Amino acid sequence: MNTIKRDTWSFNYFLNSSIVSPFTGKKIGLKINAQHSNSCATGRNAYDYENEGINTNLLQKRPAHARTSKLETTMSYELLSKNKFLIELIYNFFYGYTNDRLSIFALQTDTNFISATDWAIATTEVLQPNSYRTSIQNVEHEPLLKLYWRLSPKMVVNMSYPVRFIHEKINDSRYAFYQTKRRNYATFEPNINVSIPGIGELNYHISNRAAPIKNLLDINDDTQPLVNRLGNSMLKRPVSHQIMFWWQRMLGKNQRMMNVYYWYNIYVNKVSLGLSYDHLSGVSTIKPDNVNGNWDMSLRFSLSQALDKAQRLRATIGLGGKYVNSVELINNDMSAEPKRSSVRNFEPDISGRINYSLNKLNLALRASTSWQHITNTSNADNNINAWKYQVGLSAQCPLPLKLTLNSELSVRGRRGYNFSEINTDEVVLNGSLSRAFGKKDEFIVKLYAEDILGGRKNVSTIVNAQGLTEKWQNTLPRYVMLSIMWNFHK
Repeated sequence: MNTIKRDTWSFNYFLNSSIVSPFTGKKIGLKINAQHSNSCATGRNAYDYENEGINTNLLQKRPAHARTSKLETTMSYELLSKNKFLIELIYNFFYGYTNDRLSIFALQTDTNFISATDWAIATTEVLQPNSYRTSIQNVEHEPLLKLYWRLSPKMVVNMSYPVRFIHEKINDSRYAFYQTKRRNYATFEPNINVSIPGIGELNYHISNRAAPIKNLLDINDDTQPLVNRLGNSMLKRPVSHQIMFWWQRMLGKNQRMMNVYYWYNIYVNKVSLGLSYDHLSGVSTIKPDNVNGNWDMSLRFSLSQALDKAQRLRATIGLGGKYVNSVELINNDMSAEPKRSSVRNFEPDISGRINYSLNKLNLALRASTSWQHITNTSNADNNINAWKYQVGLSAQCPLPLKLTLNSELSVRGRRGYNFSEINTDEVVLNGSLSRAFGKKDEFIVKLYAEDILGGRKNVSTIVNAQGLTEKWQNTLPRYVMLSIMWNFHK
């Protein structure tokens, strides 16, 4: 029997101010953001070994404590300001501290049975060797130069050139073995943005932050003597490049709107956990290493147009797709060295929507479908050809007594996966009833119901080079909520 108790609290403080220097007439800005969160969870596991011929029972107590503190400070100063050109110097300071502690105790008793909540009968309490305590401290200084340049009445260029100096320290204590790792490094992550407000935008960003410092630790668990995890101080720094572009244009008299969206990401020196196996000793060793070849892209096109002169009826059609090339290190056959695995995921889709609006009445009918073609270079038997669909109807309808009804019904499903548990269908119905009060309708009372039919399954899938992962989320999909809102600005 397992039980868990969790206590969590957080604190957040934010200050934003600006003044004009009496000496230079330039603007000086100051922002301070402080956050602190504390989480304490205690899990209790009761084991009854009577069936195994053991007279004593075992009770495990697993108190886990995590504390996170963050302090962000931003100071800005205008170096040069004109109508079409602005140079701003910014200094950012960041401090973060995370403390993660897990203590596992074994409690033995001579009684025939104990429960996970009954501690009075425990006779001994012994700290187990797989307990640990890890703390991470992170300090960052970032001078940042920002440039704003209006090339024309419609085109604006924004450029930022941050140089970040990072100091990281990790302390890890487990099995009477203490480790401390430190590292200092600098990053340069420029961002360039060219935009025409309301028409289009082009953005480029580079990121080259080091992998988490935990990858430097050697971790050996006495409870798993045949599994070793080694750190890798020779890891190269991961680098990612991102390009994003979008464009829209109004065509014709029927308010025909065309949109194009594109993004592309490439990841250099991505970190992957490789597993090697020693057949003589039977020991498996896990070690992080760099892999290349990861990239993804997406292209999407949509067209929207009014179907009548009064422009009450509007139709929208969308075409798009994404392609993901995922590379990881795997070792499914327990070989001496990990192997490179590449999975290619191509997913085109098409969607359509029809909207009708008349005064306060709004109706919408939508439908979409996508095809997922997944190929695995290391195992062709795991290739997947699957498809998804979704059909939905939503309505916003005014009722007597100044009531407003909102409802949404959707039917969605998946087909073509190798496991029947993933090939699911869902029928989800949500609805709300609201009413405004006050002279200016500044008070709103709303009664909202989520998943009225109980059809939501909260199941999602993730596909990468390590395989197909299906995730169940234990949530409360069905609930009713009453809310009261007050708009101060009406």
